[in-house]
Amino acid sequence: MGVLQLRFYLTLLFMLGLSVTSTAMAFNAMVMTSYAYDNNVYRTKDNKASDLIVSISPEIASDIFYKDMLLNFKYLVNYGRHVSNESQDYLIQSFDTSFITNSKKKYEMTLNYGYKTTVDISGEVGIKSQDLSAPDLWANNSAGVSFKYNDFSRNNSYMFTFEGQKKRFELESSKVRDVDSFSLTSKNSFKLSGKTNILLIISRGEDEFLNLDESRFNNVAMKYMTGIGWRSSGKIFSNANFGWKSKTNTNTGEKIFAGVILNLSIDWKNKSFSKYHLLIDRSTGTSPIDGATDVIRNTVSVKWKRKISHKLSTDLKTSISLNQLNTGETITLFTFSPSVSYSAAQWVTIRPDFIWNSVKSTVPNSGYGRYVASVTFEFKYAR
Repeated sequence: MGVLQLRFYLTLLFMLGLSVTSTAMAFNAMVMTSYAYDNNVYRTKDNKASDLIVSISPEIASDIFYKDMLLNFKYLVNYGRHVSNESQDYLIQSFDTSFITNSKKKYEMTLNYGYKTTVDISGEVGIKSQDLSAPDLWANNSAGVSFKYNDFSRNNSYMFTFEGQKKRFELESSKVRDVDSFSLTSKNSFKLSGKTNILLIISRGEDEFLNLDESRFNNVAMKYMTGIGWRSSGKIFSNANFGWKSKTNTNTGEKIFAGVILNLSIDWKNKSFSKYHLLIDRSTGTSPIDGATDVIRNTVSVKWKRKISHKLSTDLKTSISLNQLNTGETITLFTFSPSVSYSAAQWVTIRPDFIWNSVKSTVPNSGYGRYVASVTFEFKYAR
């Protein structure tokens, strides 16, 4: 997205907000700056390089309400500067906007548009190259439309969504990963009781790689899922979704993947100041590792958030993710991450963080250990 294009979107949103007299508007602005020590910048097993990283991330967001319509947008920039390894400096940005008509009415329509530029870091799990002299910049454009019917008499809802994405890489060696993706999804929710609802999802997705050498990745995927959501006494809320997914190469007709997928999440608020979150997930995606076309991701994570006082809280997260390539290789990622959040004032938050990663892999030159210690200062404004 060019500067002029971005200015056009922001100007249009601003003019829409001023052109109606009965508009209600919420505005939020935030700036985060962090100082971090990374003991393994290049994510390598040997010849580790440590560095200090300074980053700054401003963000603005707004919601504009008019009658039964809602227009919102958010723009974020994140710049990171390495003291010693300047080649790893990065600048990423994202812009998201949506327009909803008949919000919370019987018939709803939502239009979405998103743009982001971000980077793949050398050695990160799931990154194609394990030896990048600089972060691999890529851009993603996405647009979608959804239609929703709310049956308030039965507390049921029916939603159909179409979305398209365009992903483009900057490095010449990574342009083989340029891909266009499309998906069509039907998501229906049925209320069984005041505490329980049933979910049915059917979706069709398609990935088309622009580079002919990567045509082995072209695929059509079908997903069928059913699930149940249950809330107990305001303390436990759980979702269990199970289904089947198949992926077929569009050029050869070969079956790339066919198997069970699932997502189980449980939130348990055992005290007013304490909350636990458990996630178990099995999903599949396209593998960027040379020689493999598909990866199955099996993840288990636990989070614990505890509020010590009205100003001080702690977070603890641990997870394990087993990535199974269709070539038989595996990549296992262990993560342990404690953090503390302190509200120094209504608009200022200080957050020390620690992240430890360990990667065990049968893929050559892809295992490593790493930790990052950081402190982040967050400044907020809202009206």
